Amino acid sequence: MKFYKERFGEEATPSVQERIEDTERVQDLETKMETAIKLLGEKDLEIELLR
Repeated sequence: MKFYKERFGEEATPSVQERIEDTERVQDLETKMETAIKLLGEKDLEIELLR
């Protein structure tokens, strides 16, 4: 964090709240991605079964 502050300045450092929000957003996106991958796998299986 010190390196970041020295390189980009104090105002460029994300606040604790911003970091929490980013973490929540990433977790939400990871959950959605896992769901999408699961659904895609199920569809691929259905397609193979129909062939």
